Amino acid sequence: MITSVKLENWKSHERTELRFGEGTNILVGPNGGGKTSVLEAISFALFGTVPKLKKRTIKQEELIRDSPQVDRATVEVSFQGPDGGEFTVKREIRRGFPSRAELRRDGELLAEGAERVTSYIQELLEMDYELYERAVYSEQDQLDLLLTEKDRKRKIDELLGIDKLEEARKKAGSLGKMLATLAGKGEERLATLRKEGIEDKLRELGERIRDLERRLAEEERRKEEVERELQSKDAEFRTLQQLDEELVGLEKRLHGVREYVRAYRVQRDRLREILGPQAEYPVSQLQEEARRLSEGLEEVSKKKKSVEEAHARKLGEVERAKGERDMHLSQAKQLAAEINKKLEIAKRLQELNPERVEAELRTLQETENRLVREKAEIRAQLEEIARSLEELQHASAKCPVCESPLDEGKKLSLLSSKRDKLEELKRREEELRREGEQVERERRTKEQLWREAERLRIESEGREELERERARHLERAAELERDLKIASDELALLNSTLTGLRREEEEMRTKSQEAERRVHLREQLESLEKELEKNQAEELKLNQLLVEKRKRFDERRLRTLEAELARLREERGKLESSVRGLREMLTLERERARELEAGRKEMRRLEAEVKHTHLASEYFLKVQQALAHTQ
Repeated sequence: MITSVKLENWKSHERTELRFGEGTNILVGPNGGGKTSVLEAISFALFGTVPKLKKRTIKQEELIRDSPQVDRATVEVSFQGPDGGEFTVKREIRRGFPSRAELRRDGELLAEGAERVTSYIQELLEMDYELYERAVYSEQDQLDLLLTEKDRKRKIDELLGIDKLEEARKKAGSLGKMLATLAGKGEERLATLRKEGIEDKLRELGERIRDLERRLAEEERRKEEVERELQSKDAEFRTLQQLDEELVGLEKRLHGVREYVRAYRVQRDRLREILGPQAEYPVSQLQEEARRLSEGLEEVSKKKKSVEEAHARKLGEVERAKGERDMHLSQAKQLAAEINKKLEIAKRLQELNPERVEAELRTLQETENRLVREKAEIRAQLEEIARSLEELQHASAKCPVCESPLDEGKKLSLLSSKRDKLEELKRREEELRREGEQVERERRTKEQLWREAERLRIESEGREELERERARHLERAAELERDLKIASDELALLNSTLTGLRREEEEMRTKSQEAERRVHLREQLESLEKELEKNQAEELKLNQLLVEKRKRFDERRLRTLEAELARLREERGKLESSVRGLREMLTLERERARELEAGRKEMRRLEAEVKHTHLASEYFLKVQQALAHTQ
């Protein structure tokens, strides 16, 4: 029995809670008031679906209340199980996320997840959704159909599931007829295959295949014989051809060697002409002359290097002296600028008169101190008068100061007098404040002038020391100028010496290079004469080898072999073509045999299929008759 239903954002229900008692419970309300939604909620809680979801006419998210702020709906149903236990099933739908479900008994979790909860409830109630829809719950429109006589029998059959038996009977009859038709077509195909005489064709085809295999074996044997003969003659032909190529190569090499010999002779004669009588000198004699000139060049280069180093040192001294002189002159110039600056500062300091400024500043400070004391006295008097006024205002018959009798007239007179005094003191306090501000402004101005004068005094100090420093720099610059004159004369002498040594070095280098060139030419001549002898010996050797190979070469035999090879290659081509044709024919015949074998296998398969199809057709027709008796 269902005991309660809680709905939150379910269809038109924002938040609804219903409790049911034993017996009949009736939901009353206007059309569209949400009565059907409560029944659909019970169906969804128990089985996770409703009729419109089952028929796919709506999406699950459409069960959530239509509001922009709502993104989930919750259904909770409590019921008593068959054993009297209290069960609560709760399901939640969320937009864009899978639904959630849980089942509890007396608060303890039994199952979680949509499918597990549905399965658990079906087992608990011994009822699935289809049985629930037929036996327990019917949609509002479906109840109307039961009230009309026209569709009453069909609807009752649907509720009881009898319509499915009728549908099964019709399908069994259709299958039986269809299988009988297929069996008939299979028998027709069998008859066609038997008329084709597949067995006879297979025997004839086997004889043709064996004849082709025999002919192919003969052609391949003849082809192998031709191939062996072709290889033998081709080897002999290649040997003669290689010998012919070697002869051509030897002739080319001999021609090349003769060209080298001719070129070496031309180069030798040219070198002898350049060297003249020295062409007959030994290389060692020319090398000794080149060595002597090289040593002389090295000695001159050392002297030049020594003078260059002395020149570089002296030039460095001159440059350093110039740099130091310019530095001292620059320092003297900078010091002169600083001295002039300090003179200007001293002039400005004299104009400021710092002693007078300091005296005026002391006077202003004393005035400030006096004003502070006077303001303090007035402040004390003001506080005293204010306190007296307070006491007088609250005094009764006695004066709070002298304790003499105090009548109302005297009290008013005293109050007026003290107020006048109070106003006079306030005016004086205001005057002192203005005077103090004026004095403070003047003091600040004087302090600023005093600080400026102090800064100028500090900046003006040290002028005499700067003048002495400038004099030292000018004196050192004059000394350096005298040293520079001496060093420049020495540098000019070194320049003259260095120029002479460089000229002498260039002359020695030219002679040394010429001697080295003659040594190189004499060595080239010696190398050329050796190469000439070597190539002349090579020319003689090649001539002898060429004569020997020409004796072994038979050009007539080479041409005969060339013709025989052409004939054998042509015959091999014909045999290859014949073998290829026989193989293609054999392949076609074997393919035909495979097709016929496939036909024979198809016949056997069709025989089995026709037999089983007849049996299946008879079975479905019997099922149809049996189901007809149940109606």
